[in-house]
Amino acid sequence: MIVIPMILQTTTFGWVLNHVLDNDPGKAISFGGILLLIACVATLRIKKVIPADEDLSISGTGAH
Repeated sequence: MIVIPMILQTTTFGWVLNHVLDNDPGKAISFGGILLLIACVATLRIKKVIPADEDLSISGTGAH
């Protein structure tokens, strides 16, 4: 799964660095940090779905 995003990054980031970030490594690091923050916010928006038929009760026997 990680291969496809890495191929896209490898083939396109050179153009982004030259044309968007003015070939400045500091801007590239900042750009990566901003993308990581966007990814963090996106993962916080994922909701866990618990099926309604899932039994959440705990049955204890008292024995170890």
